[in-house]
Amino acid sequence: MVRWTILAVLMFLYSQVCIGQDTDEEQDNALITSGLKAVLELRGPVHTVTQFEYQDNSPEKPIGSQLQIRDPSGNELEEFSYSSDGKILWHRKFTRSGKQLFKIEFTDEISKRNTTFVQRYDSDGRVAENENYDADGALIRQVVNHYPVAGGAAEGSSTQQATDVTAAIAKAVGDSRRTDPTIIDRTYRADGTTVEDAFFPRSKVHIYKTTDAKKRLLELINDVPGSYERATYHYDDAGHLTESASYDRSGKVLRTSGVKHQEDATGNWTERLERCHPRPQIRMALKDGKPYVSSKPDDTVLQCSEEFREHQVKPDGTTVDRWKNRDSNKYSIKDANNRLLEQMSDESHYFKATYVSDQHGRFTEIAEYDRSGNVVGKETTRYQDDAHGNWTEMEELRWDIKPGAQPKKLLRFTRRTITYY
Repeated sequence: MVRWTILAVLMFLYSQVCIGQDTDEEQDNALITSGLKAVLELRGPVHTVTQFEYQDNSPEKPIGSQLQIRDPSGNELEEFSYSSDGKILWHRKFTRSGKQLFKIEFTDEISKRNTTFVQRYDSDGRVAENENYDADGALIRQVVNHYPVAGGAAEGSSTQQATDVTAAIAKAVGDSRRTDPTIIDRTYRADGTTVEDAFFPRSKVHIYKTTDAKKRLLELINDVPGSYERATYHYDDAGHLTESASYDRSGKVLRTSGVKHQEDATGNWTERLERCHPRPQIRMALKDGKPYVSSKPDDTVLQCSEEFREHQVKPDGTTVDRWKNRDSNKYSIKDANNRLLEQMSDESHYFKATYVSDQHGRFTEIAEYDRSGNVVGKETTRYQDDAHGNWTEMEELRWDIKPGAQPKKLLRFTRRTITYY
């Protein structure tokens, strides 16, 4: 339950980001930094971490274990996961030189869905290309990056790099073992803008995206066989989205949207009103590797959305953020160290929780409430640390506020052994 509650925290915070685009660069980094949270939680020159997990009230028999091996700089080299009887479940091996990561080999002993991630760098140490392959060596995804060179021109015209992309497309089309892979050609321009072409070679779908130096979306094109739509976005000096427009292939305007913001004295917007012109609703998706399009008329809409936000900083450094629109009402409270104290979300269902953290920022108590303010559940976590401040024991308990329920129940007990260089 603790893990589900923390997941709800993350989803709540993520939903507050306005015009948040999940870039393909971030997807690349997600694989590389899959163990980043664990690295940040560890202090000192950690060499190995062996972790055993026990469930319910059975601390004598683990339900599973993990082993992590790191280099002296804290970079992950290998990771193993084992079942309760000691059989290996999966293994991940990193080939690297310091921060530069060249390969990740993932072996899944259960599903046999093994994958390999390969990465190459240019002479300046920048990521030039990376690829993902399945167990049979079929390409799943490839990213080719082009960077500015002297004079401001991009390296996108490089014959070698263009050949690499063409070869990847040809290989993907000719390989019938897998569904449509993704080929991404990304160009970084001297002015800070980034242009991406994501191509699905078998279904012949192109998704073009342009972002500015601040990662704000400027243009998005969905080019699907039988359907096309281009959208543009404009922002004010504060970075707020002020205007967007959608076009068909001929350049005809399908929809326009204007956004007005009202700001407080610190420059944070407190009210946002979006007004739109109507357009047909077009849905584009892939089904069984093939594109399909559905379209139906929308009712005439003059006011698309209205949203209110309030940001308050109290004398003790505590911050309160509130959001409200037609479909949801949310707030969060954080202390001066940006640690979550309380949050509420009233959308499709109601969620409210309060949080207590220790000096390291780790949650030690989470209490959940219903709409009437009654406590419906509480979880506590106890840590035992070593001399470096890394926890070696973690005990998770839950209280169920129900008639006849036990006062508390041990959810999970985790013990880990840490060795140091």
